[in-house]
Amino acid sequence: MFDMQSNTFSQKKSLFEGFSLFAILVLMFVIILTSLSTNSPLFLVLVGFSPTLITIIVCILIYEEITHYKVAVWFIPFILTGVFFFLLSSQQFTQYNLKVGTLSGINILLSVVYLAIFFLFFGIALKLPKRKTETKVVHHVHHSQNAQSNQPRPQAPQSIREYVASIEDKSKAINFVIGRVYNKYHGGSKELRDKISINKEWYNEFSEILKTEGNEPGKIEDIRDRDKLVSLLYVVNKIQERLNLAKKTEETVFGQKHLNLKNLHRSATGTDVILDVMKENDKDPIDSYYKGALNFCDQLKSKLNAMIKR
Repeated sequence: MFDMQSNTFSQKKSLFEGFSLFAILVLMFVIILTSLSTNSPLFLVLVGFSPTLITIIVCILIYEEITHYKVAVWFIPFILTGVFFFLLSSQQFTQYNLKVGTLSGINILLSVVYLAIFFLFFGIALKLPKRKTETKVVHHVHHSQNAQSNQPRPQAPQSIREYVASIEDKSKAINFVIGRVYNKYHGGSKELRDKISINKEWYNEFSEILKTEGNEPGKIEDIRDRDKLVSLLYVVNKIQERLNLAKKTEETVFGQKHLNLKNLHRSATGTDVILDVMKENDKDPIDSYYKGALNFCDQLKSKLNAMIKR
């Protein structure tokens, strides 16, 4: 329903790419203007500003690494300018009488200004999506409150089959979000997703248990077989335990495999809670799905335990 390409990471990357392309256009304008005003060959002027141009291009290519290793990025213009100074000081360029020292200083200044603006820009952009999300949540809450006053509330499940269907629907929605957030593009794998997904075989266990009734089950109170109730409770516990894994950090659940994850708005150390990562990187109301699934599990467990004890 929602396109994963419009997640938070993609939005920030698009903003940065737009900013960098604008910087390249400004730099090209300066290069052309300098060439015209000094009657210097355009090629030489382009070579003279190449460290700054290459710095911008490199930052676009390694955007994700920049966001995690901000200190190391500051070495890029100095390294590139050092190579520039060494090459233009060679005999091949001495005939052009280039002021290599002056050009090196100008390139370092321009590159540092670009990086300084970028980090300021990134800091602002980092806060924007969260504010938008908070606004949407508040709007949704008020809308729901108004809707509740005008529309009847849905009835709670009454039969085993209705409870199973409710849990299954929520769990399938959760699995879709897991599939989008921890997909191959983001460095995920089937093994990693299987650690937190709700196994569809558990729904089959529900179905098998209910089939032994011999007829369509009615309300929960109609099931009298204690063994069947215990089996149902066991399956609900498995689903609930799997749901609760989302409340743990990526490092705790995924181990070292969290290091393979990329192109997501998350902590590179894996210390973010899995549910928070999914909320930040997908537009589906994953928090609502989880609360709904856990709530139905709690209600069903409560009823099953009461029936087992009687």
